[in-house]
Amino acid sequence: MPAIDRRELILVRLFEICQSFEAADLPLRRIRRNATNISGNSGKAIVLMDGTEEPITEIKATRQGMAVKLIGMMMLPKIQLFNNGSSDTIGTSLNALRLEMIVAVQDDAELAEIGGNSYGAVNYIGCEPEIETGEKAEGRIDVKFAISYPLIGSEIRTPPLPPP
Repeated sequence: MPAIDRRELILVRLFEICQSFEAADLPLRRIRRNATNISGNSGKAIVLMDGTEEPITEIKATRQGMAVKLIGMMMLPKIQLFNNGSSDTIGTSLNALRLEMIVAVQDDAELAEIGGNSYGAVNYIGCEPEIETGEKAEGRIDVKFAISYPLIGSEIRTPPLPPP
């Protein structure tokens, strides 16, 4: 059985959720993962930043009749939403994008399943707006999530290769 990296699966699913915003007049070329060279001055864009990961608890559980040790993990990804417009409306448009993203992430059944429905959780933990005004206003709002999931030893270990 190949190794399962729940962190990467969660990030892939978050990126797919970001890509679903293409329907809202957002070309896919403006949706990136871990990009640092995007600004709001050229319109809407979304960047998924992987964020940190830390252990939060150790859990002893039973799986298929065997005792297993799980480590509860917490990852803190953020989704950066970029937009531009008039200084009168930029805050409102960023907040509308923020709310749409929160709903999309928190209501995603596949994301909950990857995190382990009985253990994992997806929580919105806040945002950080950054707005620059000038002739045209440009802004970014970082939407932050805390996603917990189990790190299961048997999932991350691949069986040894047979001798040649």
